[in-house]
Amino acid sequence: MLFAEHLMFAAGFGFPDSLSANGGATLVICCLAIIGAFFAVVALPFGKRYVPLPGNAQRTLWICFLGALALALVSGFVHDYRAYMSQWGLAILGKDPWLPAFGNAYGPLYNVLAYAYDIQKYLPKLIFVLAWFVSVAFLYRECYRREVDQRLRTVVLGVALSPLFYILVAVYGTFDVLVGAICLLAQWFLLQKRPASAGAALAAAVLLKYYPAVLLPVFLIAAGRRAPRLIAGFAAVVVAVMVPTVAKWGDSFLEPLLFAEDREAKSSSIFKFLDGRYSPLRIFDSPPEISPYSHIVMVIAVLVCLYVIYRLKIQPVVAAPLILLTALTFYRVGHSQFQIPVFFLYLYAFIEVSGRVRPAKTIRAFVVYVAFHNLLVVGYAFTGYLNGSIADGFSGDWEFIRDLSGLPALLLSIWLVVETVRETGFRESAEAAATTK
Repeated sequence: MLFAEHLMFAAGFGFPDSLSANGGATLVICCLAIIGAFFAVVALPFGKRYVPLPGNAQRTLWICFLGALALALVSGFVHDYRAYMSQWGLAILGKDPWLPAFGNAYGPLYNVLAYAYDIQKYLPKLIFVLAWFVSVAFLYRECYRREVDQRLRTVVLGVALSPLFYILVAVYGTFDVLVGAICLLAQWFLLQKRPASAGAALAAAVLLKYYPAVLLPVFLIAAGRRAPRLIAGFAAVVVAVMVPTVAKWGDSFLEPLLFAEDREAKSSSIFKFLDGRYSPLRIFDSPPEISPYSHIVMVIAVLVCLYVIYRLKIQPVVAAPLILLTALTFYRVGHSQFQIPVFFLYLYAFIEVSGRVRPAKTIRAFVVYVAFHNLLVVGYAFTGYLNGSIADGFSGDWEFIRDLSGLPALLLSIWLVVETVRETGFRESAEAAATTK
């Protein structure tokens, strides 16, 4: 343990005061519960469509899962997780978790995690790791169920187990992976013709973090005549969560929307580049500030994307990651962790269409896009380490990366969007033709 402490201090993590000081016995029980839950997902049969994972695949997942759990524990409480702790602390004390000074930019369902935090400070972080690996296990099992080729299985594992996830989920403890897992569940329900369940799951994702709301119109189009059932499922969860929220805290749940409106553009947003030191707008004596108009640009981009999806009849399994990617491309708070639901949904789309089409160009663009965000996340952690804290990346001498990275992020996103739209095999007409053969 002493060696581990020195190692983590050297890496700039800031080792927690003591694991035992944070409820050692309870922590052991929580870890065993998380491991047991993962065992149930990986090893136990569920449903008629169950396909067991081969032994080597299970071993790979177990090694990576246990490594992620260990990393989550030894890295302690850093980055966004520290902010979560203060916000959950307010909720536990019965105070308004959306007090402006605490920067809570999340939905009302996020506050439910305070109960897990009250049990054990590490428990929410362990839940995020579990959500990550349950998603990986689901995607990997779908690969074997659909008998996809080795190259696509390699892409699935390479993306879902990339360094980005280990840093953002296991070390920083960001909860976008939980949002991504629930979006993946909602997509699965939709493809299983269970619109009420799909609507309920999507509502849960939206109430955790608002940005998955852009998926709703795509889900409604996909549900067709069953759209009322989807709306009913969505509304039921919203009412069940919002009634007690409003009763206890009034309209404070709107604070995240106001908070987002006031936030400055972040590193992987094109608006950070356009407002930054290297912006081409600097040729003007008084360069205009572009980021205040980001919401208008994002809405227009989403509406255009919806029109393209409807016009070309792009399959729902592809339309979901496409519209989410489009929205996040023009969202000015451009954090890489927001991309996790996009990664999960794209991987699921590639698996689902694998029997009908081989979208090599789209997969290539996707892999490059994921690699870029991995580079950003690893670079952020590394430059933070050089600055003395992995939570303080791209600062000081590295500040220029914040100003520049939004441009390649935009170009790579546009490349992926274009390749997705151009792929005729993603359209419903192609799916129908494949079915009739």
